[in-house]
Amino acid sequence: MKNGKLIFKRLACFLLTTIFIVSLNSTKYTKPIKADNETHTFSISPSSASRIYVLTKKKAGESYTIPNNNYNLDLSNTSKTSPAEIAEFKYHETLVIKPDTNNTAQINDIKALDVNEGAVTITAENDNSYTLKFNSFFYDNVVFEITDSNAKKFYLKINRFISIFSTNYDNINDPTPEVKKVYANTYVKYTEEVGSEVIRIKTVVKKVYKDGSYEYCNANQETVDGTALAIYDDNNHYKLCQFSVEVDSNVKELYFLISRPQWSDRTRGMITGSGMGVKYNIATKKTTY
Repeated sequence: MKNGKLIFKRLACFLLTTIFIVSLNSTKYTKPIKADNETHTFSISPSSASRIYVLTKKKAGESYTIPNNNYNLDLSNTSKTSPAEIAEFKYHETLVIKPDTNNTAQINDIKALDVNEGAVTITAENDNSYTLKFNSFFYDNVVFEITDSNAKKFYLKINRFISIFSTNYDNINDPTPEVKKVYANTYVKYTEEVGSEVIRIKTVVKKVYKDGSYEYCNANQETVDGTALAIYDDNNHYKLCQFSVEVDSNVKELYFLISRPQWSDRTRGMITGSGMGVKYNIATKKTTY
């Protein structure tokens, strides 16, 4: 009798152990798998209902890259803390986002995260697209949560720019040129900048050194034959003005804050947006909007 009970207990333990191992392995190796025909691609572009600015004009000799206006992105594997990112010209205040025609699901909802309720007006359109209208220059880095009709969530960060940065040097440690400069190539809408209005734009720079110290200075406005630099596009849609600050190998990074005074009759305040402004890394030449 004792032998029978012992055998029964051993069989019961064996069965429980087997169930536990199978369950553990199932939990460990079961992962969501995207079907071969499942796509999570979305297009983002300026609204055709408003003026679209194509930034092409540069100062002679400049070689910086102007960000694309239109994007087609697969937002799979994005999260709130690790969203896909794009850069968009600030005067493109209204953007359109819609799913790719091959998407297996439609957009069900879009939310702007961690901003005031009135920061972005989000409107669902009849063609399953959504319009995102930014209501202030202040909101320059906004993360959007996109929920599709399968309740899957995707994340997109829109970084809005008004300045593109360039330098007159290749490597900060090179002996030439003797005076090294970082340029803030600032594009402003032509109707905002009639006549002498461009001169009223002010650029303050926070210069951070490698030892942790910092100082503030005013950027210099670049001129041609003593006149403030202003380059128009072919259709007079925007104006480019260029500001500069001198740097050397002791400087780690720069923060550009571009503003227009309150007494101006144009767009007032910080036109570079929130926070400390746009960051430029001297060694890597990387811009963080």
